[in-house]
Amino acid sequence: MKKKIFTLTLSAVIASSTIAWVPSFAQGNGPDVNGKETVQTAMLTTYDEMSNFLVKENQKQESMDLEVIGKTKKDRDIYLVKYITNPENPTILFLTQQHGNEALTTEGALALDYIRHLGSSSQSNQELLENVNILIVPMYNADGAMGDVNFELENYLASGRHLTRYNADRLDLNRDHVNKVAPETKALHENVISKYDIDFMIDFHHQGTQEEYDGKPTSGSLLTPQSSEVKQEVKEQSKKLATVLYPGLEAKGWSHVFKYDEPTQNPNVASNAMALPI
Repeated sequence: MKKKIFTLTLSAVIASSTIAWVPSFAQGNGPDVNGKETVQTAMLTTYDEMSNFLVKENQKQESMDLEVIGKTKKDRDIYLVKYITNPENPTILFLTQQHGNEALTTEGALALDYIRHLGSSSQSNQELLENVNILIVPMYNADGAMGDVNFELENYLASGRHLTRYNADRLDLNRDHVNKVAPETKALHENVISKYDIDFMIDFHHQGTQEEYDGKPTSGSLLTPQSSEVKQEVKEQSKKLATVLYPGLEAKGWSHVFKYDEPTQNPNVASNAMALPI
């Protein structure tokens, strides 16, 4: 039986506005895209730039290993960045950009900057890598991130390349973790989830600027598995993981960080699917 994975979805308020429509459930007072603005994407890291960055960091960093776990629908390599000092240590998986239009989860400290940071020789980094194994999948949905898809993009607003939520076949990768239809999802489950002894997973997403929970506009959310098929022990341990992360988010001065409850019980969503017993 697969060991249970304690999962967490971290959503931050980062405008993800390469599409022309807005969810009708938005209740807050944040800024929005109404079709009159110019959405710039030229400054975002391309897939090729990310690939070159990972290869160079792998050459520089003694503790880092780089693995290709599979191919996207459009034949792009899917990368796994590995820091494994001791297989017996707790292992945490960071998954970024399941949704291709949520680019800053790959750009920022959640992936590329964090990989660069782990290459420093600071004492804190050395202690971290001696005690925790880290796996990172950056730009998981590379085809969507590059707007290289098999469907029309006439409703998209970007002045540069378009970024799509879906993969090239218009599949939402974050709704494919049970059926595993997409090649990206198959690669993740066959060559990461089943291969490595993962204890924790944090799945990074953007959050709309108009989300509201508990009657307050939110600037971030820590979402834990809520499916009825997930064991109570796993739900509780996932909440403990959220509790550990919360003080770091609160210290940033964010207005209101919503904790624990995932708005969906859909077992196909990563935060639920990874926590299911097999």
